[in-house]
Formats: sequence, structure tokens, C-alpha cells
Amino acid sequence: MATKQDMEIGMQIRMLDNALRRRAESSPALKVVPNLTMLNCWIILYLEESNEKDLRVCQHHLEEEFGITRSAVSRSLKLMEQKGLIERQPVPGDARLKRIVLTQKSKEITDALRKNTRETEKTLRRGLSEEEIETLHDLLGRLLKNVENPES
Repeated sequence: MATKQDMEIGMQIRMLDNALRRRAESSPALKVVPNLTMLNCWIILYLEESNEKDLRVCQHHLEEEFGITRSAVSRSLKLMEQKGLIERQPVPGDARLKRIVLTQKSKEITDALRKNTRETEKTLRRGLSEEEIETLHDLLGRLLKNVENPES
């Protein structure tokens, strides 16, 4: 049997992603809204945090924040609108832009989402020193850079 060191990095990341997805799917918040995805959860929490800071969030902010394409964000927002989780409101002075705001329905689940996020983070950090966590962040950032810029 292969050891973790013999396993491809991409496969280990995929396994971790699957484990995190399974954990998230058992969250009470995800059971309240059918077909709520992890990206939906991240967007809701980002919008809530931005709202607390009185920031206006538009689609391009989400593209940058989550490192995903315009089409992926657009699809996700469209589905979130259909689920009644967000609304798009015109931005005064620029008819092209739409501000994304949370509906009451999504505001009702933010506490559960935040709690689930804290518990997951606590679980991920268990047994790791602060130095190891810093190293992990550095390594993951470098892996992402390698994938995004394969020639560098």
C-alpha cells in the first residue's frame, strides 16, 4: 500500500476537498436551504462580512476574492437568486453594475454557517503548531501559483 508521501499532491488535495465537502453537507445550515453549495456558503459569509464593513459588493469582487471565473460566479449568483438567497440592486451612477445583497433568508442561516466554518477550521488546525499552519499557508499559496502560472 502506498504511503501518503508516495501519493500525488493533487490526489491528496482532492481527498481533503471531498472530506471537507462531506463535512459541510452535514451542517444544519445546509439542510435549511436545499442544494446549498460550498461556494454559496462562502459568498453568503463574504457578503455578510462586507455588509458589516459597509462595503458594496459586485460580481467582479467575488471573482477576485474566490479566484473563480466570471461565468462560474454568474451561474452561482443566478442560482442563489433563484433560491432567494441574494438580490442584485442597481448601483447609483453606474447602470452596468449591480450590488449583491443578502436576503432575509440567507441572513437567517449566517450564524449556522459561521459556526460550521469555525468548527471546521478548528478541526483542520488540530495538532498543528502556528509555525506549521504558516508553512501550510505558504505551501498552498505556492502550489496555487504553480498551477495558475505553469511557466513561472
